[in-house]
Amino acid sequence: MFKSSQSILQIIATMVLLLVAVPLCYVAINLLSNPNDFYEYLLETKTLRLAWNTILLAVTVTLASICISVPLAILTIRSNLPLKNIFRVLLCLPLVFPSYIYGFLFIILFGPKGVLYDTLQIIGIEKIPDLYGYWGAFLCLTLLSYPYIFISVTSSLTKLDYSYEEASYSLGKSFWDTYIRVIIPILKPSIIVGAILVTLYVVSDFGAVSLLQYKSFSYVIYNQYQTIQRAAAASTSTILILIGLLTIWFYKPESANSNLYRSTASVSKNTKLIDLGKFKWVIVLLISLLIFISVILPISVLINWGYSFTINYDDFFKIEVITNSIYASFIGTFATVLLAVPIALLIAKHKNTFSKTIEKISYIGFVLPGIVVALAVVYFGINFAMPIYQTMILLAIGYIILFIPVAIGIIKPVVSQINPKLEESAKSLGASNFKIWQKINFPSMAPGITGAFILVFILIMKELPATLILAPLSFNTLATSIWTHATEAGFGMAAVYSGILLLFTGLPMFIMFDKGIQE
Repeated sequence: MFKSSQSILQIIATMVLLLVAVPLCYVAINLLSNPNDFYEYLLETKTLRLAWNTILLAVTVTLASICISVPLAILTIRSNLPLKNIFRVLLCLPLVFPSYIYGFLFIILFGPKGVLYDTLQIIGIEKIPDLYGYWGAFLCLTLLSYPYIFISVTSSLTKLDYSYEEASYSLGKSFWDTYIRVIIPILKPSIIVGAILVTLYVVSDFGAVSLLQYKSFSYVIYNQYQTIQRAAAASTSTILILIGLLTIWFYKPESANSNLYRSTASVSKNTKLIDLGKFKWVIVLLISLLIFISVILPISVLINWGYSFTINYDDFFKIEVITNSIYASFIGTFATVLLAVPIALLIAKHKNTFSKTIEKISYIGFVLPGIVVALAVVYFGINFAMPIYQTMILLAIGYIILFIPVAIGIIKPVVSQINPKLEESAKSLGASNFKIWQKINFPSMAPGITGAFILVFILIMKELPATLILAPLSFNTLATSIWTHATEAGFGMAAVYSGILLLFTGLPMFIMFDKGIQE
């Protein structure tokens, strides 16, 4: 972008900053009503234990997700791996599972008296490791979280110039030297933003940790809000925000925003894919095993539930639940990505204190549990924006606060790869700003925008607390219907709606992620 547009980008970024500040103000208002209680709560032994549990889980899940997703991204983009187009879509599917459903399915499959236990009994194994607690939460959240980094890295890797590898190989460097010293450092921005999203997601997750009985801050916050302990919940939320700020503080935008652009307008295609040789089918088997455990087994449980627990679908199934979900998800995703694009441009193209501050603060919404953000937006609507209370506008605002860091995190690394000299050359040749956007910027940003749209759409479609609290009256979605039927022991219909949720999030992922990003 040119300098003349910087002020417009700053105005848009400031507007988004005000939206993100809504939950912070709400927590501060509740906190200041009883400041002494906060200081006492902060120093309690149980608070320190909760902090340790939360940080330990977030760090280990993030590291495990990096170790899983980066090799998978390289294998599915840069190698001669068979079925890699299908794998690239299937590896993202854990994102479509709401954590409260996935946690329950995880227990059904691998917990005491679960499917794994029954299977092992056949061969004489009577005891399996306890699933509840840290290890169960770690495994469950790792399977749910690694696609954040996988999509981010894949989006950048798809547009990465093959000439980097060609130059390294021409200098006699081996495959390992090339990827460890050249490619991985170039992918560092994508890995960093994906890792931050995973960390903040784990910190704010409630469903999986509560079902697997792992005490973390988000679990305690939900219980405090349910028992109307607003002051205590504000204190806990404040500590959670501090953990999020600590995470973001260690993130250095100046290192992630390095100039990673290509030297040419198009990506070099004349290169050899990584030859996996005799390990080709071994890797296929390992990836298939990961997909089987994280996707196929949970879906099989849902199918079994839908068949076993539901007798008369006509009495319970409502088509408007599907249309409402698509409508709300599209509106929320469009608004979120639309606002994320100029912020990503500002962060990547105009490196200054203001853009660094905006980038760090934008992640705050992702660290808070959905119920905190939803109640904050309700407070804002009732006191300052009553005409939009219980409307789609207020619901979209909640979605923007929650998920704009996801969109920024995916789009920004791709923007960083656009060579500014291409824009300068086009302008010197008389091209208009519109023409430059049409021929250079938008095609180059397409992988990031597509990846952001897919991921935000999926997250909004399965979002529960914000949708329950902020949606207009009688506006039921797939997520709220799953929750309603599950809490009323209607596991069959919960399974049916969960299957539909998988379909309507998996299908656009297949079409857009494979076709849009790959092309």
